[in-house]
Amino acid sequence: MAPQLIITGDTTRPKVTGNQLVLSFDDTGNLDADAGHTPAPGAFTVLVNGVANAVTNVTVEPQAKTVTLTLATAVTHGQSVTVAYADPTTGNDANAIQDAAGNDATSFAATAVTNNTPAPADTTAPQLIITGDSRPKVTGNQLVLSFSDTGNLDADAAHTPAPGAFTVLVNGVANAVTNVTVDSQAKTVTLTLTTAVTSGQSVTVAYADPTTGNDANAIQDAAGNDATSFAATAVTNNTPDTTPPQLIITGDSRPKVTGNQLVLSFSDTGNLDADASHKPAPGAFTVLVNDVANAVTNVTVDSQAKTVTLTLTTAVTSDQSVTVAYADPTTGNDANAIQDAAGNDAASFAATAVTNNTPDTTPPQLIITGDSRPKVTGNQLVLSFSDTGNLDADAGHTPAPGAFTVLVNDVANAVTNVTVDSQAKTVTLTLTTAVTSDQSVTVAYADPTTGNDANAIQDAAGNDATSFAATAVTNNTPAPADTTAPQLIITGDARPKVNDNQLVLSYTDTSDLNGAALTGSAGFTVSSDAGTAITV
Repeated sequence: MAPQLIITGDTTRPKVTGNQLVLSFDDTGNLDADAGHTPAPGAFTVLVNGVANAVTNVTVEPQAKTVTLTLATAVTHGQSVTVAYADPTTGNDANAIQDAAGNDATSFAATAVTNNTPAPADTTAPQLIITGDSRPKVTGNQLVLSFSDTGNLDADAAHTPAPGAFTVLVNGVANAVTNVTVDSQAKTVTLTLTTAVTSGQSVTVAYADPTTGNDANAIQDAAGNDATSFAATAVTNNTPDTTPPQLIITGDSRPKVTGNQLVLSFSDTGNLDADASHKPAPGAFTVLVNDVANAVTNVTVDSQAKTVTLTLTTAVTSDQSVTVAYADPTTGNDANAIQDAAGNDAASFAATAVTNNTPDTTPPQLIITGDSRPKVTGNQLVLSFSDTGNLDADAGHTPAPGAFTVLVNDVANAVTNVTVDSQAKTVTLTLTTAVTSDQSVTVAYADPTTGNDANAIQDAAGNDATSFAATAVTNNTPAPADTTAPQLIITGDARPKVNDNQLVLSYTDTSDLNGAALTGSAGFTVSSDAGTAITV
């Protein structure tokens, strides 16, 4: 019976150590160790990681019943090895694997070889992985560090580094590590944080190797090589976003409107959802302009700017007050709504003030009725204007006195000075000659500028008041002090007259008589022509 290759068992199946590959055979007798019968190296095909590794020598141990192949290149730890053999002889009379009786071992195809080549001594420390899917990452309060190493990490609880060896900063603020766990085969170190991280926060982690040598608590591999300290390193924040967008109602990002465009800004850790199929319907918004509804006709979302822009039916003017309200139209996060990319809906909000940034294009208007109509007192003639903003009181913009024409009793009274009160929205003209109480006055104005770029009556937005023709001015100049006593009229139709029991006396005076001064008989004595007293 021919020798049989043994392919099982820890000690007898084919094995290689370095450049020595040993084949063991089963036979009733010994193998033939005659050097003249040894098979040629070329009868064997050895593949290492699929690449041929030539056999340079073949030796036979008859009693151990082994054939040892010397390889051109030593095998390293971890490589896969196969061996095949082709019986090179016809019959049993030449070079072949054979027993002492001359029976040839049969050829065998590629057969797995156990690689017993020891691994080289591990002197390489574990390295923190900072790129790819294995880079540092955090979810909630769990921060995971992954390491590369030829072996496993040391998960011995007695060797685990202390929590204080790690410095974790969340948005620049320390977040203490409360526990450290090591997974040896996954080669990960997991830190438990005091406070769970939220989705939008930035996180870094640093580590200080607390040991000297490889003999104490540290991140280390099974061979005892310590991982080196590392400085603050960015951590990928995988914490899911569960916080809905919040409407910003203060600062430059508060709700604002310009014409028919009303912009709402939101704060969120991520972007808004700009998917057209998720946008809220225009009817979800209620816009009031001076307390009257102004329907929304379109809604657009800018995901990165985190803004929602409403197009209004009617453009807003600069002087109108505006509010906006929103009703979240969905249940959960599954339909049309203002929401972030994670699907968190913004909450409904009640009527909220909107800053009106619509530019003022309406010029000031002269008020010609009521208490604010043009008026003059002495040499001061005051013009009042209506406007959405204040007047421009810049001295460099004040209109020249010659822009005004003031007539007093139809005679020109030159303006010598012009002053503007921006908040009171008045223009005061100083006249050359003070007006007296009984004179009639008119004023006219010619806008001296083209556009809004020079001296004129204008508002703070630069809109010029229009020219106006001669306009009546209320004369509030008081009459001079009255020092002349009333005089009884004794001639003409106004002379004293009596009718039955009514006796009427008429007086001349520059002003009205004071009726409150006359009480009782008021000092009058009345008698008949005969001298008989008549009681008053």
